[in-house]
Amino acid sequence: MLQKTNQAIQILTPQQFDTYLPKYDNFYIGSNTCPFLLPQPEIFQSYLKKSQKNKKRLTLLTPLLPNNYFEYLDKIIKIIKNNQAENIFELVFNDWGGWDYLKNKNIKLIAGIFIANQKKDPYYAHFKTKFDKICTYNVINNPLFADWLLKNEIDTIELENLGQGIALDNLKNLKINLYTPYIIFSLSRTCPLALIKQANNYLKIIKNCPNYCLNPQNQPLQFTNKYYTSFYKGNFQTYKSTRQIEKNRFNKIINNSLLLEPKVS
Repeated sequence: MLQKTNQAIQILTPQQFDTYLPKYDNFYIGSNTCPFLLPQPEIFQSYLKKSQKNKKRLTLLTPLLPNNYFEYLDKIIKIIKNNQAENIFELVFNDWGGWDYLKNKNIKLIAGIFIANQKKDPYYAHFKTKFDKICTYNVINNPLFADWLLKNEIDTIELENLGQGIALDNLKNLKINLYTPYIIFSLSRTCPLALIKQANNYLKIIKNCPNYCLNPQNQPLQFTNKYYTSFYKGNFQTYKSTRQIEKNRFNKIINNSLLLEPKVS
């Protein structure tokens, strides 16, 4: 039986939120990769109130979280509770510590792209004939893992639209949200852009950042070889998938073009 596929868009700024508010029903804010891109509480509250007023859904992405960000999560949860917005809000976790901290907060939780642990190296798209089907699997394809998620009230996972395809053999009991077209395949706490902007000529973990990657003058770094083109945007590296999507197989399609492009492609 065909299912309706919901449409969402990942935005990075309040201006993008306002621009796409009439066009989408679900807005992804925050970041799967960088804690510095989490919206400040006052900005989050603005997103939340606009979402409530316009009957939209709001999804907060959270990355691997330093310990000092759990206080931030407390502030976000307080805003949700004070606005009685649990029915329109969901949170994507990419950190098991974040899940453990939030699991009893009565918030809809979704397992993020780094929890799924897909094999995302872009070379797989070109050499997949030399590998068996295992290159299209992810850890959540393990039925025992899927059952554990369901028993812990996690019924939705997020995957990326990989060039080599996705094996869905054991995922029939889970809802799947799919990101397209950009695939994040490399992640670092030593953000190359921040290192350059801070004039560091050695690797160091970034502990303070004014969001250099959101400045439109700081264009993504581009690398090209005979197999693929990749981009550095802040602390992650990504490539663009051209694989077609069978939309009826997914609960939600998340357009993440705004990660790299000024408008949705």
